[in-house]
Order: sequence, then structure tokens, then C-alpha cells
Amino acid sequence: MAIKKQNVAALRMRNVRLKIRWDPGGMAHKLTLAVSALFLILPSSCLAQKDESSPVSFRTADGFLLEGRTFGSGSRGVVLSHMFGSDQSAWFDFAGQLATEGYLVLTFNFRGYGGSQGAKDVHLMSRDSEAAAAYLKDEGSASTIAVVGASMGGTASVIASSVSDVAAVATLSAPVEFRGLDSSEAVGRVGGRKLFLASVDDDDAARDAKRLLQLSRDPEAKIQLFPGDAHGTDMLRGRRSDGVTEALLSFLSRAVR
Repeated sequence: MAIKKQNVAALRMRNVRLKIRWDPGGMAHKLTLAVSALFLILPSSCLAQKDESSPVSFRTADGFLLEGRTFGSGSRGVVLSHMFGSDQSAWFDFAGQLATEGYLVLTFNFRGYGGSQGAKDVHLMSRDSEAAAAYLKDEGSASTIAVVGASMGGTASVIASSVSDVAAVATLSAPVEFRGLDSSEAVGRVGGRKLFLASVDDDDAARDAKRLLQLSRDPEAKIQLFPGDAHGTDMLRGRRSDGVTEALLSFLSRAVR
């Protein structure tokens, strides 16, 4: 798989000195700005992660070309599907962390998001997660794959897992049904390991995590609820994020070998 690396310039601002002189007569003031070195600051950590990834594209079964990025390498693959109203960049930090753990990771933009073709037809987005899993196995080096999704992306991941050869599915704040994307029947057909995560005070998400567990009819499926009200990939940020990250890493280490 020939992929051209894209580098993001890391730019800095430093040694900026500001000196103000005031005319005591009140008639004028003079402002002198001395800058010894001036560069644009781009502080986002996700830019650094993007710099370590490669752009890819793949086509869905109904013909739309989707854009994505791959991180890391290896035979253990992970697909990360984003939330409604978000995009693949919400996963970049976690994708970079997974890459350091030895996974080949694919993030992507659903149809209609970013540079991906098509309209934002939510009820069809499980096709995108399905295509992403197929791409990682067919075009990448992954022999075993897990799909992980946040909110809407979690619902799409569950449905895709019911018709794809994947070892595991994990969701963060996934609704059972969202705008015609309905996983209520599909979750019972998922053959791999299952993990449903949500925040306790994210009431709808916590309720649906329990529903997904029940609908899975799988005694081995797991649910974990965390303090707070963070939703989707926001669960991976903030002071309570360590527990969520550890739960995902532990689950993937057992499920994807």
C-alpha cells in the first residue's frame, strides 16, 4: 500500500518583548513592539498526531469515496468512527496512542463530512464503517480487526460488525437508534467481543448502553459506566479520561490478537 506522508509544519512564537512608553503630558503615547522571532503557533496535539499518519481513501459498497488516515502498522487493526457533527480528527490523539501500542489504526470521515463524497445520510453510515473495516483488512496488513465508534459512529460500528469479519466492537455513548440508523437487531448478530461505554450522567447514553448489553444477548458482553456527563470522544478528554482510555486499551489487548 503506497501512501505518501503529509507533514504538518510545527510553528512557534518566542522572544516577544513588549515595551510601552507614555507621554506624561497626556498628548501622545508611543508603543514599541520588538519581536526577535515570530512564527505562527499551532498548539493542537492532534496536528502532531496527524503528522505521523498517512492519508488514504477507500470506496463504499454504494460507490462513495471516503477520506481517511492510517496510523501505525501491524497485523492488529482498529477502525475509529466519529460522532455526529464531528470528524475524524476527534480520534487523532487516541489513534496515535494506539499506534504506539502496535496497532494499525484507521480514522475516516463519514460520507458528507470533510472531503468524503456523498450527503450526510445518517441511516446509511454503517456502510461507511463496513467499508473502513474491509479496507483495513484488504489494503492494509491487519489480519484481526476491532471497530470502535463514538455516539453515532458507535451505532454504525455495531451494525457494521454484524455483517463484517471483525473480532470486537466497542462503543462510546452509542444510541441504539439515531436518525434511522438502528442497531437494535444488529447487535444480537455481532459475533465478536463487545464493550459498551458511557458516562453515568449522560442519561440517554447510559440508558442505551444498558439496552445494547441486553439486546446483545451475549453473557460475555461488557458495559462500563464512568463518572460525569462526557459524551462520545469527549470521554477521552479531561480529568476522568484515563479510566476510559485504560478500559479501551485493556479490551483491545484481549480482543485483537
